[in-house]
Amino acid sequence: HTQVVSTIDPNSKKKKKKNKPNKPPHRFSPVVLAFGELVRKLWSGQRFKSHVDPHQLIQTISTASQKRFQVGQLAEAGEFMAWFLNQLHIGLGG
Repeated sequence: HTQVVSTIDPNSKKKKKKNKPNKPPHRFSPVVLAFGELVRKLWSGQRFKSHVDPHQLIQTISTASQKRFQVGQLAEAGEFMAWFLNQLHIGLGG
């Protein structure tokens, strides 16, 4: 499921906007940092094991959502995705 959000079309050649400076990594939200690390691990060709543990992202999501979304608690998938994408948008400075 994470691959849908993290897949980038290799043929797209978008130019960086010069009028909006990039945020330094230390200013990204914890959700953005945890998701970024998970995506890097997923797409890394240098992984020792064939699986990736999403534990850090799950813990960060639980904390950031004030335990609204956590392991063992049912939640609406659409509500979670809306919240998660909004958190990524805000956490990236949008």
